[in-house]
Amino acid sequence: MEINELYIKKTLVSELCENIDLNIQGSDIFISKLGSLDTLTDRPEEQLTYAFNERYIDKFIKSDIRCCIIPNRLNKYIQSNDVSNKTFLLTKSDPETLFFEILIKLGHGNKWQKIESSFGVDNSIASSAIIYSNVVIGDRCTIMDNVVIMPNTIIGNDVIIKPNTVIGGDGFLVKEIKGNKLVVPHFGGVKIYDNVEIGSNSCVDKGMFGEFTLIGTNTKLDNHVHIGHSAQIGSDCIITAGSIVGGSTILKSNVYLGINSTINQLLEIDSFCFVGSGTVVNKSLTPHSLVVGSPARNIGYVCSCRAKIDITQKPIVCSKCESEYELINSIVVKIDNKKCKKVEINRGVEF
Repeated sequence: MEINELYIKKTLVSELCENIDLNIQGSDIFISKLGSLDTLTDRPEEQLTYAFNERYIDKFIKSDIRCCIIPNRLNKYIQSNDVSNKTFLLTKSDPETLFFEILIKLGHGNKWQKIESSFGVDNSIASSAIIYSNVVIGDRCTIMDNVVIMPNTIIGNDVIIKPNTVIGGDGFLVKEIKGNKLVVPHFGGVKIYDNVEIGSNSCVDKGMFGEFTLIGTNTKLDNHVHIGHSAQIGSDCIITAGSIVGGSTILKSNVYLGINSTINQLLEIDSFCFVGSGTVVNKSLTPHSLVVGSPARNIGYVCSCRAKIDITQKPIVCSKCESEYELINSIVVKIDNKKCKKVEINRGVEF
């Protein structure tokens, strides 16, 4: 599972601009990655993005991304900044529309990287399952009836995928291109770590710009679960029936989503959060948050054992497992009793 993202064949900016309304300002650099300003990548210096106002241009200038499509009207604005290491593609058209035109053009040109297929041992794969080329499956996996596994999917060991589930299909992003509404094709993949179980009639969409949608170790998905494109689901999460996780949302480890809960796109749900049944989450959550309702409201906090904890008491101690906590800058932090120190707040996602 060492592949972190997929790239396009390195292409000069001047080649991307052929037959498109774009003028280059800066170096004619190689591009191997497309994405938004928030897309995570190991190659920001080879990424093309877009910006349509001063705020997003400022964000681009501060980033490590090298190349950006902008409207002609902002040319004077970029001249007032230090942009010597940046390449701009100026257009009289809409930058976002042109960006997706280039994305689709590269897709039709078959320039995107694909993974090499491989299959481990002791797998049980139903004869009715459809497994495309460019798929990796580890050892001792169970793939049940009518499962569809699309290209650029990587599956670890001891994974169970139940009937009628689709892994690695396109996500849902609609853009108007040349007067027509199009569902934008996706060029990433799905990476499922060890000991994951995915229930029946579920859908895990692939990443959009070459990144992978991630499902972490020991995470369990119930039936009728939808995981949107480029989402990251950490280890040991439980996602119950009918739940939806929006595109590019991050769930850290040990998150619990109750029946029919919805997590909007582009959010971060920190570790050990508990989302009640039917809850609609439209804001990011701090660790151990307990939320219910639509829109979600915080009604308390839960221990790592999922018992409710009272943060008004001093010290904060779980009545079930006796774990201790402290409130630091309005964030619940667990105390390591054996070492008598605060456990570091994990800013990454554990898979």
